[in-house]
Amino acid sequence: LKESFIVSGSQDLTLKIWKLPESISSKQVKGQLPGMEGLHAACTEKAHDKIMFVSRGTQLVTSGSDGLLKLWTIKTNECVKTLDSHEDKVWGLHSNKLDNALVTGSADSSIVLWKDVTETELAEELAKKEDEILKKQELSNLLHEKRFLKALGLAITLDQPHTALIVIKAILQEPQGKDDLEKNLLRLRNDQKEAILRYCTIWNTNSRNCHEAQCVLNILLTHVPPDTLLQYSGIRGTVEALIPY
Repeated sequence: LKESFIVSGSQDLTLKIWKLPESISSKQVKGQLPGMEGLHAACTEKAHDKIMFVSRGTQLVTSGSDGLLKLWTIKTNECVKTLDSHEDKVWGLHSNKLDNALVTGSADSSIVLWKDVTETELAEELAKKEDEILKKQELSNLLHEKRFLKALGLAITLDQPHTALIVIKAILQEPQGKDDLEKNLLRLRNDQKEAILRYCTIWNTNSRNCHEAQCVLNILLTHVPPDTLLQYSGIRGTVEALIPY
């Protein structure tokens, strides 16, 4: 905000931003009380006790009698994160000069140090997306080279049922498709076989994919011992989903 302003917190569960020098309420965030309009679940249940500006004045951190810390974006009046580590009222709320850490003290006799990990999380998310792009390219190469076992394993690693289905369809299009499918499925690890069975419950609901699903089911149910199948963590749900078909 370009204007000079102050922020107040109240026992009525509201935060108000006041312009100066007029001291007129320009923005208000209200809690969850009957007949009150505002942000759903963006409030403290008891009261706002401490308020602090962070992120170069673009956000607020509030602490309340419910022991929760809430991070608010001033421009949108939105609570973007709720932090829960205290069991009682938060009496102390302070930040460092670098504006990347907070310390809170509570009536529950605990002191908690909070660190801003926004940049770390963004970097991790970016690295994850880049890794997924590389794996998708690798998968495309594996399919082109007809390295089906590794392609199927990679699709399961990415947890992409549709991609796994594409691999299975490609295998079945080979001259010895059913034999190749059996050979590749039986070479999978048990956790990978369990994932494929779970995918079958999705494929089997679509008439365009039920043939592939039935091929996979026939192979696994014929060659994997019942005792091994019963060890799969999600086998009950998988069987229940397949029974209607």
